[in-house]
Amino acid sequence: MAAKARQNKPLKSAPSIPKPGESVQKKTEEKKPNPIVGTSSEESSEEMSTSTVQKLDLNAEELKKVVNQFVEQNKVGPLVENSLKNSIHLEEQMITVELSNPVEVDGIEKIKADFLNFIRAKFQNQEIQLQHHVNIEKAAERPYTPKEKFDAMMKENPLLGKLRDTFGLDPDY
Repeated sequence: MAAKARQNKPLKSAPSIPKPGESVQKKTEEKKPNPIVGTSSEESSEEMSTSTVQKLDLNAEELKKVVNQFVEQNKVGPLVENSLKNSIHLEEQMITVELSNPVEVDGIEKIKADFLNFIRAKFQNQEIQLQHHVNIEKAAERPYTPKEKFDAMMKENPLLGKLRDTFGLDPDY
């Protein structure tokens, strides 16, 4: 008897099928007010798309600020952080990261999608692109030995040579 009782009850989740001769009534969805804005959800989405949110101008100075924000908010590692902060260039809609080592390519590739999404959202510009290239000449200029390091520093500050001579310093030791 319990089985017959279950068969007679309509399922709550099943849609009702009209019987022959009944008219089909379409349920109209009511516009629910958006608790945040106080308008309907359709109206609020239209307002958001037409609202004037402060749009940043895409220039080198603003780009550096946004890159610093990205680095602070994400754990990118020191290698990628240095690459982004020190060797980023902007030409129209193209951001170029100049790398000095092929090892840096892996780090940039890992964060590329997140970085691009962050940059595009900040500047509200979906046309921004990112590319990177390894500058082998820049890598060759990097000093490795203590003497090469000292010579490179002496090119920037010639007074180091005088300091070395005055105190009898030997950069090789």
